[in-house]
Order: sequence, then C-alpha cells, then structure tokens
Amino acid sequence: MGDLDQGIATLVAAIIAAIISIVIGGFNIRMTLYQSKKKDFVSTITNARKEYMAELRKAVADFCAAAVAESNDSLNLIRLSFHLKMLMNPIDYPETWDGEAIQMIDKIILEEDKRDNISQFVVLMQAWLALEWKGMTIEGEKGILTEEEKEDLRDEAYWNLENYRKLKVDKK
Repeated sequence: MGDLDQGIATLVAAIIAAIISIVIGGFNIRMTLYQSKKKDFVSTITNARKEYMAELRKAVADFCAAAVAESNDSLNLIRLSFHLKMLMNPIDYPETWDGEAIQMIDKIILEEDKRDNISQFVVLMQAWLALEWKGMTIEGEKGILTEEEKEDLRDEAYWNLENYRKLKVDKK
C-alpha cells in the first residue's frame, strides 16, 4: 500500500502543479493581452493627436498668412477662422488656451492693424502645440494620464506662457 499511496500523492502533486501552471499561464496571457490593448489604445490616441497637431498647425499658419496678407478677401479669413474655431473647445477652457485663442481670432478679424494680435496668437499657439507634444510624449512613455496630471501639465504650460509674455513686455 505504501507504493500506491506514494503514486497517488505523486499524481495529486502533478495535478495540483498542472492546475497552478494553467492558472498562472492564463493570468500571464490575460495580462499580456491587457498590456497589448493598452499599448494599442495609447498608440491610437498618440497618432490621432499627431494628426490633430498637424491640422491645427496648418490651420494656424493659413489663418495667419491670410491675415498678414491684408487682402480684401475677408470671406477667406472668416472661413479660416471658423476652421480654427472648430478645432478648439472653449467650453472646457474659457479663460485659457481655447477661449483665449478664440478671442484672439476674433480680434484679428475685426481690427485693422492685425500684426500685434497675430504675433500674440502665434506665441499662444506655439505654447499650445508644445503642450500637446509634451503630453503626447509623457503618455507614450507612461500611458494614459489622469485628469489631474493633465490639469497640472496644462497649468504648468500656461504659467510658462504667462512668464514668457511678462518677459517680452519687460523687454519693451
């Protein structure tokens, strides 16, 4: 009976080891799939952001070029302004990025001498694009940012923009 007990014990140990291996293997597969989906999601978001940044950069350049040209084609300038505004979300950021950009766009359209407003608008948009790039870079390394991390990033970038503006005014 000793050999039989030993055989049963060995069989039970083998079955337990197999079950543990299956559970661990299943867990590893699940984690690998989760990480892969997460990476694919971040990659998709990053690619969409790159496309958005390229479209925003082009829209800003086209709008500013049309405004500087000072031609009588105000309809084209208005069309370009609406295109730019459609790339923005002033409801979420009425006092900073988007809201400020929309106010500047309207000033550029309405005012006779557009150059100073265009210059200020370009500075804002450069800071905005730098913010998007930094956020995209961090998300590429870390993964999806929390709302608090995004808010901190926006606040830091806007603070840097405000300091740049103050330095520029002080130099005048």
